[in-house]
Amino acid sequence: MQYDITSKFIVEKGKDVLLRHFLKRHAQSIELIASLPQELPSLKKSDYIVKIRDQDGREEIQIWEFKTVWKTQEILNLMEYTIRAKRNYRLPVTPILFLFLRNESAQRIYEDDRFRFHFELIKMWEENGEELFESEHYVLYPFIPIMANGEKFTLAAEEKLYNSNLEREAKSELLTALTIFAGLRDKDLCLALLERRRDIMMESYAYQLLKEEGIQEGWQKGRQEGRQEGRQEGRHEGRHEGQILGLRAGIQLALDCTYGEKARSVVQLMNDVESLKILQAVEKALRDKYELGVIEEILKKNE
Repeated sequence: MQYDITSKFIVEKGKDVLLRHFLKRHAQSIELIASLPQELPSLKKSDYIVKIRDQDGREEIQIWEFKTVWKTQEILNLMEYTIRAKRNYRLPVTPILFLFLRNESAQRIYEDDRFRFHFELIKMWEENGEELFESEHYVLYPFIPIMANGEKFTLAAEEKLYNSNLEREAKSELLTALTIFAGLRDKDLCLALLERRRDIMMESYAYQLLKEEGIQEGWQKGRQEGRQEGRQEGRHEGRHEGQILGLRAGIQLALDCTYGEKARSVVQLMNDVESLKILQAVEKALRDKYELGVIEEILKKNE
């Protein structure tokens, strides 16, 4: 979901730059087709239809689909969109898939016993991250972490965005998007970026997704550690301890993301919480968006 939202922001704000940089096209005009839900009800948030007019007046429809991982069967959706767009707009249609994570099986042709479907495939991990960094295409900077050599330039890209002359709202969204994509390659890098620029990222909608992800990560870690402890020791206490450790870690991350420095003392208090019931109450308070004072009151019951 977070990649849908960040891709949507990039497409809406930088469709012309995206067309020039990744597709090497210089159009006279480019527009997002606004009536997608009615005309193509199966389209998802990460799918876009754009109408392009070249310098010579030639018009074309392009379908842009953004995918995190490669799934061969999902290419059928892209084929369906292409057929419908061809029927609806009576123009040449070019389907384009932007793939974020490396997969050696990814290819530009889908073929089975009946169909052979060609599309453009942009493998983001093969695109030059340094070249994008050296440009002024700020709206595309969030993609740098997942591009070739992108990790080397991620922190510098973040610095350029932060010190740019962009409006504060755009800067907030782009910094958050950069952080989200950094998480695809390196969770520690994602957290480092979050810590550096929380002051401005808190203003963006996508930041809320990072907070939610912190709690989900805690749940997953708790389940994994609980199962591991239970297998190793064969006792109920092992599973219980793992659940506490994981949920506590997730809550601490969520508190840090949500309240920043204000929650520092509360985060420290969490280290002493051994009650699963207390942790679950804190988790519920976070989900219900209660104030920090309410969470402190819950923790006092642990003393």
